[in-house]
Amino acid sequence: PQEARAIESEHFDRFARTVVFAVRDSKGKKEKRVIPLHREAVAILTKLALKYPTGKLFRNKYGRPWRKDGIVLRFSRMREKLGCEFFAYAIRHTYATDALLRGIDPVTVATIMGHKDAKMILKVYQHI
Repeated sequence: PQEARAIESEHFDRFARTVVFAVRDSKGKKEKRVIPLHREAVAILTKLALKYPTGKLFRNKYGRPWRKDGIVLRFSRMREKLGCEFFAYAIRHTYATDALLRGIDPVTVATIMGHKDAKMILKVYQHI
């Protein structure tokens, strides 16, 4: 969720199908962060990059960048509508769980998720 709010057109590489945060923009500010994208994500970001060639890509209906509270509110509304527990980090957790169950090694999952090593993945998902 934090990275989604930070994505700008300059971070999106449509042809490499990645979002790349330079060291100065990355979460830990120690190395660049490369996020591989699925084709649906590339399509969404392409559309947003054309609409917003500068600044944040994810914006609300008023054209203002997403804020933390706005994301929380959106997921709260989705929870009410769907009738089940649902929050932004659940998507991240589900991705990691699914990747490990499909046989992707913990080091690769950790790298994709932006962890410096696999310790967190092994700790949190050891039950798999």
